[in-house]
Amino acid sequence: MKKIGIFIGIGLCFFGNAQEKFQSLATLDVLTGSFSFNPRINAGFIQKIDERVWVGVDVGYGNAGLIGTNHRIRENYQLFEVRPEVYYDLRPSTKLKHLVSIEPFYIKHTDTFKNSWFQQKGGNFGLPQNYKYQQADYKRIKIGANINYNLLYYFGKRFGLMQKVGIGIRNRNVQYNNIVGLEQDYSKHYSTELSGSNYRIKAGNEVGINLNLAFRFFYKF
Repeated sequence: MKKIGIFIGIGLCFFGNAQEKFQSLATLDVLTGSFSFNPRINAGFIQKIDERVWVGVDVGYGNAGLIGTNHRIRENYQLFEVRPEVYYDLRPSTKLKHLVSIEPFYIKHTDTFKNSWFQQKGGNFGLPQNYKYQQADYKRIKIGANINYNLLYYFGKRFGLMQKVGIGIRNRNVQYNNIVGLEQDYSKHYSTELSGSNYRIKAGNEVGINLNLAFRFFYKF
């Protein structure tokens, strides 16, 4: 019985030290709910597994019932994303944490648009052609990976803010299906409307640079 008590005592001491040494963070993104072209709610979990290495995952979801509609978001809007991430702590002994991380990601975005247009390659000499339609189902799949630099600011013992900036590579695939009233459109002014949100317009597959910026509140437990 004494040996059992000793082992239990050692185990409790080890568990207590581990609880102090290793910590978990619950996160909530500040930007994606209000300042995104495709708003959603993002929440995550991060676990510190040793002195320098952390692992985590962030999941986001949004739909028209949750977010509301506007000139960009229609009644069938839906978005899901998942972002696993591995962090490396550059300064484990300081309270202000400096972390570098690798973050693969997957995004699926669907909606139904009416009386709009899109651009697709396939014309003469492989040039893009413009098409207008009465209604179409839109689907965007985006996959890629970022390298991020993260700062963790503590507001107190448990609450704080994670600031994230990064760059990576992404592959984006945009499809229009179940199209009603499809017509080729020769209006030249459409070519000038392609901007930062051209993923709603440019159908097909495209590889490019991905820029990443995030601010997440966190709670340590």
